[in-house]
This record gives sequence, C-alpha cells and structure tokens, in this order.
Amino acid sequence: MEIKLHARNIDNKLRIALYAMTEFAMARLVPSKRLRNNVSINVHLK
Repeated sequence: MEIKLHARNIDNKLRIALYAMTEFAMARLVPSKRLRNNVSINVHLK
C-alpha cells in the first residue's frame, strides 16, 4: 500500500502517526493483504 501525505510544517511524530492510523484503518477495512498492496491513498492536510 502506498500512502502519500501532503502537508506543510508538520513534525515527524505527527507524520508517522498519520501513516500508522491510515495503515490500521485499511487493515480493518480490507483484511486481505493482497488487496491492500494494490491501494494508493493520498492524504491532503491544510
């Protein structure tokens, strides 16, 4: 799974936490790892 995070001036801890939350949510929504590997997610923050 590819996660792209677009945001300005956020620290590393917040960036890592957003990646982890997205991974966790996708693991709950799509139980199959094979299907999750074909998904790309763009997260835009302002």
